Amino acid sequence: MAPVSKAVKEETNNRPEASRRTITLALVSSAHGVNHAYVPLMPIVWARMMADIGMTMLQLGWMVGVTNIVGGILQLWFGSISRVVKRKDLLGMGSILAGVSTAATGAAANFAQVLWLRLVNRVGGAPQHPCGNSIIAERFERRQRGRALGLNNSVAQVGMVLAPVITAFLIVRFDWRWTLVFFSLPAIVIGILMLTLIREKPRPRSGGLKLSDLGISLTDVKSYFRDRNMVAITGAQFFAAGGRGIGVLLTYVPLYLIQEMKYDTMTVGLLLTAMTTASVAGPFGFGILSDRFGRKKIILICYLFSTLSTVVFALIRDQSWLVPAILFVMGLVVYAESPLQQTWMSDITDEKNRDMNFGIYFTIGYGAGAAWGPVMGWLVQDKGFTVAFYVMALSYVLGGLCLLPAREKGRGE
Repeated sequence: MAPVSKAVKEETNNRPEASRRTITLALVSSAHGVNHAYVPLMPIVWARMMADIGMTMLQLGWMVGVTNIVGGILQLWFGSISRVVKRKDLLGMGSILAGVSTAATGAAANFAQVLWLRLVNRVGGAPQHPCGNSIIAERFERRQRGRALGLNNSVAQVGMVLAPVITAFLIVRFDWRWTLVFFSLPAIVIGILMLTLIREKPRPRSGGLKLSDLGISLTDVKSYFRDRNMVAITGAQFFAAGGRGIGVLLTYVPLYLIQEMKYDTMTVGLLLTAMTTASVAGPFGFGILSDRFGRKKIILICYLFSTLSTVVFALIRDQSWLVPAILFVMGLVVYAESPLQQTWMSDITDEKNRDMNFGIYFTIGYGAGAAWGPVMGWLVQDKGFTVAFYVMALSYVLGGLCLLPAREKGRGE
């Protein structure tokens, strides 16, 4: 009876911790989903907003560029200060700030107001990736981490899938201003719940809080680039950004379908739904596989199928049953590689440096996306879509080659 009683006691003691893990994962993933919902939301809103407040295309371009740069840099900073400020506070207050700024954008009367409010929105969203991934990685053991971080990214894709439909309905039923107010509410509610429901112990540090604690540690940045595995993963991220789903792929696939393959708008919408639906399943499914078979092996498989599916897609000249099938495969594998890299990073990083390393990783990722954007635009304009898709496929090959020298911890570690 003693062993049975002991087992029951251990199970009972583990229940509160399991509940805390579930709450953390649910709230952080939900915030991630809302954060990503803003990506397709705003382009739909811009058209109506620009006409109402007299904003030009040039102003829009500058605003998108500036806010993206600020958002990328701030991820590095939040990854650093999360060692002295609780991550759940940064995430909760950030979500509230993102929601309030989105609602306030609905009351904007000119470009200057929109610009400042979008900058505030990026400040609110910046903790999501470094702090959200770090706190999830900390709560889950290595053997469960792939599915946990995979689910976090899959929920983000759900936000991407649902937002356009909901946005279109709300704009037609009401207007763009009330649409922004509606989308602000989930962020505010989730932020309040994160502040009140997520439990996090203060991190140990020597002495009181110093001003230097709120800056970016160059020592930690140097340490990041001295780690062979970190450099390999970061290099893979940089090169594979040439075909990454949220940025490059989602930009040029619809244009190719409309301009080259002559699909009508409704059919293109259905085809993109197939791809984005697969992007919901990919991170979670491959995350589970990586828990069992290892991160490196599964990422390389994703790169292989990303390369093959992109090349096949570029070779299709006419409307064919192959198009939805290939787009579905692309959605599965292309969107999975970054979450798997993030999981691998969390495996090989100690708890003290995890937030900072995620901050560096995501900052470089944003920079890589910004660098690849003009390159792909030039290729499409001067060389055509086919050459551009071949370069995307090549970017996956280069990403895979970067990972070959990297080593992975054993699954029991």
